[in-house]
Amino acid sequence: MIEFKSIAPSALRTSEPFKTLMPFDMRVVELLAKSMKKDGFDYCTPIVVWKGHNNTVIDGHLRLAAALTAGIPQVWIYEKEFDSENDAIEYAIHTNTARDSHSEQEIEDQYTVLQYTRLAERTSRLGRKLRITTCLLYTSPSPRDS
Repeated sequence: MIEFKSIAPSALRTSEPFKTLMPFDMRVVELLAKSMKKDGFDYCTPIVVWKGHNNTVIDGHLRLAAALTAGIPQVWIYEKEFDSENDAIEYAIHTNTARDSHSEQEIEDQYTVLQYTRLAERTSRLGRKLRITTCLLYTSPSPRDS
């Protein structure tokens, strides 16, 4: 089972080679920080840290920078195990480059997730549980990926 944790962004650590793998523009940090001030940190996109390596960020440097800029007190993290630094680097590169190209089916899937998320926001008695379930369903491998 995938478990997310809430943690102060100041408790997270960035280090080479991960912090410079995917450079980002500070203007983007400011835009994301502005969004976070308004809407909070999106727990559907947790920061990925290397489990057992002092909260070292592998994926999510932009989200971390924006959270720190926005003064967000808690962010969501996912602790992932890696066999080696090379495996962690490969994961970081894959997750960042995979975001830039989506098939029509993936875009359609994202709209489906958006619809379920909107439904969850309107349904006060289910609220948070349905949004978390939607996030978990969206991030789980689909049957066609098997």
